Amino acid sequence: MELTCIKCPIGCRVTIKENTSGDYEVSGNLCPLGKQYALEEMTAPKRIVTSLIRVNDKVYPCKTSTAIPKDKIFEVLEEIGKLKIFSANVGDVVVKNILNTDADIVITGTN
Repeated sequence: MELTCIKCPIGCRVTIKENTSGDYEVSGNLCPLGKQYALEEMTAPKRIVTSLIRVNDKVYPCKTSTAIPKDKIFEVLEEIGKLKIFSANVGDVVVKNILNTDADIVITGTN
């Protein structure tokens, strides 16, 4: 499998293959972050989630404070959609540890 690493600005084309013992071999990375990224993508992919949250009659951007398991993205978005927030400022944590992912939902801008 070939991936473009997104851990640093270089954007290495990384190749990852599973060997006969079930371990993964990574090549093409110019730094250790590329290997880390490729292994994570094969075993437990994660993503930062960005969304919009309704605050009274306005909509503010928000995001997870850290990457969450990729298979939880839609559940997290659903939970964000249910929120009722009455005031918010940039940097406010509006949900702590959403869905037990160790990620908080943070307001990232205002309208």
